[in-house]
Amino acid sequence: MSVPTAHTVPPSSRVIKIYYRGDKEIPQGESFTLKYTEWCLDEASGVCVCFLSNPKKLNPFTFNMLWEVLFCIEHAERDPRVKVLIWAGRGRCFSGGADFTSLFAIDVHPEIIAGYTRVGKGMAREMDVALQGITQRMLAFKKLSISAVHGPCIGGGANFSLLLHDFVFVAKSAKFRYPFAELGIPAEVGSSFLLPYTVGLQRAKELLMLGEFFGADKALQLGLAHEVVEKDEDLLPTAIAFAATKLAHRKYMDSYAYTKALVNGNLLAIMKAHRSLDKENEAFDVALKSEGFMAAMAAFKAKFGGKKKMQSKL
Repeated sequence: MSVPTAHTVPPSSRVIKIYYRGDKEIPQGESFTLKYTEWCLDEASGVCVCFLSNPKKLNPFTFNMLWEVLFCIEHAERDPRVKVLIWAGRGRCFSGGADFTSLFAIDVHPEIIAGYTRVGKGMAREMDVALQGITQRMLAFKKLSISAVHGPCIGGGANFSLLLHDFVFVAKSAKFRYPFAELGIPAEVGSSFLLPYTVGLQRAKELLMLGEFFGADKALQLGLAHEVVEKDEDLLPTAIAFAATKLAHRKYMDSYAYTKALVNGNLLAIMKAHRSLDKENEAFDVALKSEGFMAAMAAFKAKFGGKKKMQSKL
């Protein structure tokens, strides 16, 4: 696909709106400053790019970042100017996985957390390590969602980028990996259901259990990606051009919303009936207390503790 030069990343902002606080809804919204994500909206096309933006630490998944992701989803859903939301990573990769040094730290005001949790648009539980809330919210997102992935994309970052969007664009540099077995932890972000549903039982077990890297071409072959882009610098322009010319150009987006609600609604209904996401969190409760996980964390600390921040591979 040729990349029209006009389709570039819009100007960035760190300010969005939050809509819940405690037991109150704020219909007009309240300004909120993002620390770990960025919001970039092109009003002319209706295409918005949300960046995971903590590049010095490889855009790690932490509860602080994940709450901001939830706020961006709600803001995009309410903003009539947004037709398509693209997720990308700043710096040299999409996401290197969870950061164990700050995974559970939360700087967000408790009233905001309580408000979003109350209406079912926040984390599914206090220790939502398997990202049940993110998974449910992304699959139920009423508008179109695209991921644009470059560089290493590990564990939860791989699941977030490959399984929760309507279209996935991957640069040739993208490298995915599930290191769950060596960490002594289970599948998460709905991958215990969504991955075998997408690639088949055998391939899903290979990816989740063997923990081997696989690249952009493999992701395309497995049906996890829509398109491979040769150069990193062309990735976002390609995704933006696709969003603007193939999707957001329509005056009425209702058909997309109906189809997405039907397709993803079936997935959510099946997972709810079988408690798939609850079971992932319950498995994590056990795994985080296991000898295998403790040994893995001790090994990471011994290897990286005195040299650099420990960035995990969840």
